[in-house]
Amino acid sequence: MIIALIIDPLPTTVPVAASLTTRTILTLIRKVSYEAGMPRLLTELFSTRIPKPPRVAGMKEEGTRFLRVRFEGEALAGARFAPGMDVELRLGDDRVFRHQTPALFDAAAGAMELVFFVCGEGPGSAWVRTLHEGCEVSVIGPRGGLPVDPYARYHVFLGDESCVGLEECLARSVRDGACWTSALETRHAPPSCARWIRAGEDGGDSVHRFLARQPRTSTFYLAGEARSIQAWRRRLLALGVARR
Repeated sequence: MIIALIIDPLPTTVPVAASLTTRTILTLIRKVSYEAGMPRLLTELFSTRIPKPPRVAGMKEEGTRFLRVRFEGEALAGARFAPGMDVELRLGDDRVFRHQTPALFDAAAGAMELVFFVCGEGPGSAWVRTLHEGCEVSVIGPRGGLPVDPYARYHVFLGDESCVGLEECLARSVRDGACWTSALETRHAPPSCARWIRAGEDGGDSVHRFLARQPRTSTFYLAGEARSIQAWRRRLLALGVARR
């Protein structure tokens, strides 16, 4: 069985109305309350119900191109999270977001850890470089994502440099007794227990050999860019792996 998740390497555009910051919402509440003649106490009551956005609580460089960042805040406390769900991060502009799967999500502690691949001068990497301990971030989610098959005995994951957190999260969530095998095709060594397949070296032969060694009854998780997923899917189908 093949399960695929396309991780868009470019930020996603969303309606402005869906990305109001906490400060903007509080301003609107106070403005409406004042114009309507509502008591100040009622305004403060509404204001305190809006959780504070997460802040960067720690940062750690891993390898040459990866950065693990821990976020903590009221907005994360008590959130419903299932392994494989992702979050959306606002990249400064109200209409530009980046999807990221937490490597770790602790709803009880109100914390999560994300692993970023920092490369080039794109909006995502540029935003990551601006992060520092104590700074606030705008987060939507968790939601959607790539779920783990709870009944599979064999799990096989294949992704790229954008999938370090997703691989780590899914690997931790498989049931006892199940077998987890994973690989990441990237030009830079990933901070992961997954096998490292060097991208672009042998025309995809290493990926083919990796997939060919796996049990055909495995649940395969494919994540990354659409073009890569399509190529990996064709290889799996050629090997006789059933479609989902």
